[in-house]
Amino acid sequence: MVKTQIDITLAQGDLTNQFAFEFAVESASVVTLYGPSGEGKTTLLRALAGLIHPHSGSIIYADETWFDSNQQVAKTPQERGVGMVFQDHRLFPNMTVDQNLKFAVNAKDDQFVQELIDLFQLNGLLDLYPPSLSGGQRQRVAIAQSLVQKPRVLLLDEPMSALDEETRKQIQEVILAVHKRLKMTVFMVSHDLNETLTMSD
Repeated sequence: MVKTQIDITLAQGDLTNQFAFEFAVESASVVTLYGPSGEGKTTLLRALAGLIHPHSGSIIYADETWFDSNQQVAKTPQERGVGMVFQDHRLFPNMTVDQNLKFAVNAKDDQFVQELIDLFQLNGLLDLYPPSLSGGQRQRVAIAQSLVQKPRVLLLDEPMSALDEETRKQIQEVILAVHKRLKMTVFMVSHDLNETLTMSD
């Protein structure tokens, strides 16, 4: 179970945005955040990841407190076991695809990494560097990279928005297959209703 009740205030220049979130979802489910821009979807993902700290409230995963403003608990993204993929891939440009994937692995699990390489069809790209890849190829690498550590929670911020329809469907199927295998909880931001209906529990 993931339980969240938080308040977040973000100030940008003269603008101040306030967000309040409260929900509880079963572990190992796929949840899609769908709605207009500016409603706080990415902000919520960043709070779940530990990249920003809410002003008040709590985030609990299973029986583990990730954030609690009263108890002054704020675990790092590494301590939470979270994988996150942004709209703009965050790969190391000076590393090959193979190096990018293996850099993220704490404990060696070459078999699982190879499974991801096969699932995401990356075998022909391993010796290439991110700047030489297409946008779709970079996103496939970024999603695979987020999975190599077998995260408990996977956070996806519109990672497939720039992909063509066929590639998007392929990656959706791979994410659902890995989700089922690892029994991880997935939160995904999407502006695509079909994608929302396809992916969500």
